[in-house]
Amino acid sequence: MNNNDIDAKSAKALAKVLSDNKNILHFDIRNNNIGDVGAKAFAEALSKNSTLTEIDMKNNDFGDEGAKALAKVIRKNETLTYINADNNNIGAEGGKALVEALRDNKALTRVFMANNIIGDEGGKALAEALRHNETLTDIDISGNDIGENGGVALAEALRFNNTLTHMNINCNGIGDEGGRALAETLRKNSTLTHLFTANNMIYNEGARALTEALRHNKTLQLIDISGNGIDDECTEALVEALTHNKSLSLVNISNNRIGDRGGKALAEALLKSDNLTHVSMVNNCISDEGEKALAQSLVHSKAKSFITRESQR
Repeated sequence: MNNNDIDAKSAKALAKVLSDNKNILHFDIRNNNIGDVGAKAFAEALSKNSTLTEIDMKNNDFGDEGAKALAKVIRKNETLTYINADNNNIGAEGGKALVEALRDNKALTRVFMANNIIGDEGGKALAEALRHNETLTDIDISGNDIGENGGVALAEALRFNNTLTHMNINCNGIGDEGGRALAETLRKNSTLTHLFTANNMIYNEGARALTEALRHNKTLQLIDISGNGIDDECTEALVEALTHNKSLSLVNISNNRIGDRGGKALAEALLKSDNLTHVSMVNNCISDEGEKALAQSLVHSKAKSFITRESQR
């Protein structure tokens, strides 16, 4: 059903079929135009369906009303494990309803709500839900403008959550305050393996706290802090942390302000690391001479990729 110009009227007919069907496990209605009316119809169908495990409603132009209808069903649904509501028009009201439903839900493991507008209130509501939820392993709320308040609340909630392994909060403007709160959490969190916090206005103060936290963290395998304000000094702090970290295998620090000094320090860290295999440094401030020096120092590294330009793979 992906990309079929399905409107609200057609969505209501499809929802009727879904409500009566006992065989469909995965339902994909991405990239249509079902709107709030269609989202409500699917919510009604989900209240009657007891077999569906995955539904993808990405890019369907529904907003708060559709989200609130879905939230009512999610609170009680016992079969859905995955829902994708990326790229819709869900605001603070609908966002709060959806994430608050996660507090009661006992089945969902993956929830994607990227590129909506849930704001800091939605972020704080999600944080409260995560303190209690015991099934979610993967959440994506990138591009939702949760701000510093939402970022701090989420970071603090992770100190109580013991199931989340993947969290994407890219493009949310959590700032240095959010970065410092995340750093404090990473020192103690023992479940998160993948953290995406790119393009978040985290500058040296917050970024330095994050990198220093990696010295103590024992579970993160991937961290993406690209598109922030990291410079050579902060990169050197990251290198110091990496000499102690034994779990990270992929680091993305592209689109920052790292020069030859920071690049050289990171290359030297790769030579000593047994676990770090992929580093991306695209669009930094490394000169041609700096890149040559990096290439020479990496000949004996165990790294599978060290990318400094977009064309490299």
